[in-house]
Amino acid sequence: MRVVIFINNDLTSHTIFSGVMCDSDIKVSALCVTTSITKNKQGKNQGALALLKKCAFQYWLFLAFYNGLFRLFQLNPFSKASKCENFEVSNLIKIAKERKIPIYYSDNFSSPLWIKKFRDLRPDRFLIRINQIFSKELLKVPKENTVCVHSSVLPSYKGIAAEFHSMKNQEEFIGTSLFEVTPELDKGPVLSQKEIPIDYSKDLFSNIVRNNALGKELLMDYLKTRTCYSVSKIPQKSYYSWPNAKDLKKFKSKKLSLIKIKNGLEIVL
Repeated sequence: MRVVIFINNDLTSHTIFSGVMCDSDIKVSALCVTTSITKNKQGKNQGALALLKKCAFQYWLFLAFYNGLFRLFQLNPFSKASKCENFEVSNLIKIAKERKIPIYYSDNFSSPLWIKKFRDLRPDRFLIRINQIFSKELLKVPKENTVCVHSSVLPSYKGIAAEFHSMKNQEEFIGTSLFEVTPELDKGPVLSQKEIPIDYSKDLFSNIVRNNALGKELLMDYLKTRTCYSVSKIPQKSYYSWPNAKDLKKFKSKKLSLIKIKNGLEIVL
């Protein structure tokens, strides 16, 4: 199987796709990394400071803290401190360089030049977790389909920060879904999904890591054995955005923490 992986350069993407990068039966033809954090309504790139305008400061600091240190040191500096069981992460960019896999950076992989390049690679699948919307022409490139990994049990908690909003709303479970990307935004069929109980004795970061590990497992089962799981529940057709000050206040009112590090470094968000 030949795949092209599209990622945001964050801890979640590196965790979820680490299994694919390290599997000898899967040929990774290219690793594609977005160069923008977010886009505005006009499609113009916005950086970290623009993202700060969209979410509560503490949540922004939380994202900048763990993703920034991950990129800087090419590892997860919090796994032991947060006591996240069964956690493994590989830096995909580092692995790609070691294996001489092409690494592409762009804020628009749907441009004609990129589409031509991807056609030349002749991939069976695109695997994505990225903040770009793919054009109809780009989605025609892979022989089979384009699979997106989303950190919720769809159709519940569409959008952003599903783990945060799930804990804020005192849900019992968090989960991950694989869905097929189609030209019609957010309308593709769900291919497989799993859920795990939220561990309220731990911080948000620990539960995100647990859910990322679930996503890695779900994706590998689908690619290697075509195993598909489903979660039977009443659809909650909700859509969530970046946590704002009101969301954070509600989260804190439940006596929940974003991240706790106490192994010689006292940080509680």
